[in-house]
Amino acid sequence: MWIITERILAACQEIARYYLNQGVTYPGAWYLVGCLRRRRGDSTGAERAYSRAIHEADRSKNRIMFKVRQQWQFELERTLHEAGRPRVDDPIFACRALPAPASRVPGAARRVAPGSYRARWSFRGLRITGFLDPRYTTGRKIRLSLNGTLLRELSVAKAPLIPPYFQITIQRPAIASFPPSSQLVLESADGKTLLCQGCSVTHLHVPHGTGGAGRRLPEIDKKGFLIMADVDLAKRQAEFLEIYRAARETFAREFGKPLFLLYGTLLGFYRSGDFIPGDDDFDVGYVSACTTAREVKLEAMQIVVRLVAAGFIVSFNRNGRLFRLRLPGMLPSSHLDVHSVWFERDATWIHPQARLACSEGDFLPTGEGIFRGVPADVPRVPEAFLGAYYGDGWQIPDPSYSTTAKHIPNAVLRNLAQAFVTPVDFANMQREIERRIALEGAHGRLISMGGYSLYPLSDYEQNCDW
Repeated sequence: MWIITERILAACQEIARYYLNQGVTYPGAWYLVGCLRRRRGDSTGAERAYSRAIHEADRSKNRIMFKVRQQWQFELERTLHEAGRPRVDDPIFACRALPAPASRVPGAARRVAPGSYRARWSFRGLRITGFLDPRYTTGRKIRLSLNGTLLRELSVAKAPLIPPYFQITIQRPAIASFPPSSQLVLESADGKTLLCQGCSVTHLHVPHGTGGAGRRLPEIDKKGFLIMADVDLAKRQAEFLEIYRAARETFAREFGKPLFLLYGTLLGFYRSGDFIPGDDDFDVGYVSACTTAREVKLEAMQIVVRLVAAGFIVSFNRNGRLFRLRLPGMLPSSHLDVHSVWFERDATWIHPQARLACSEGDFLPTGEGIFRGVPADVPRVPEAFLGAYYGDGWQIPDPSYSTTAKHIPNAVLRNLAQAFVTPVDFANMQREIERRIALEGAHGRLISMGGYSLYPLSDYEQNCDW
């Protein structure tokens, strides 16, 4: 009876994983067919199904395609690689994440495990997704360790109709610094081991890994990226400010809008006039005159086209959120995250996932300060935004802070999603940019990170951030 229950639970968790990361779409049905055929050893059938999924994705108007297309492309090429018909080079194809048979836990003992997880290879690296038993209430943190050394603590989140869950993708650059062979263990806050297919240890094989005896394991941040060395971080932060100086001047000149600091960038500037220690991104925002999410999107699309015409490289992420901004010649990781701020239904709306009890008077007219020698705009009452977003303890530094476990009402998410662009919107912007290039010699570029081909990897990494 326990075996049947365990199998049903595993199947339900598999569906929940797919729902969380892929959504429900017609092309997604072909992707699932490909997965089933690949699992059964039918590489030809899997190839056809994956190819059909990608074909349908390219014709889709659904923005979820930005999020899933590259994973589908990865699965297609990995299938061809395993069938002895490789078309591309990818070191991830040789990697393995296998439950260690020697660590298998007897059936009776499995019932007291606090939860379970899966470790699978994706186009971005090693994706770890797991669920806690809903009855388990001792702590909401998961410790992820490699060869007995703590790599990262993960926050546990909640979503409707599924158990408490956690997930992280350890990104490709971090994976490349792993040892060629290592043991992965996940534990609850009170030291109880989570299981992967009934085993307490997962054995990782990373043939291209450069780690080894005598070398420190990599330190990873909450997004699964390597924590940067101080010299690299200083270079990136200097590039942030170079981009910001140019973008701030352009926003004032072209749009008559101040481009002000937001989120962690504003928090660090408010506290110390500098970056939060270790901060490797840069958030800014502008106030939209529009009062609905759809109007905000249309305005942002027009702003993007004009920024590309002015010579900036503009991209948007796999959710379709406009937009990221960088200068030619810089790596994709050196960019500003630009956020639209608008006022609707007596609240302030900002991505990511924020509906706040602030007013327009908390943002405008902006104030001004000096950020490492660069003039910077800040909201009129920064305390109002920071308190509304981060909560009462926002003035106290918390290196482990993460918004992952925040509960966002579905109604808020649905309204914010109206400001995301779709593949059709991208095509419309691209056509307008091409028209301007022909007429005016515009020399910037618009990049859809989710729509960009994953292969060759060298070209992808030159143009897109992981």
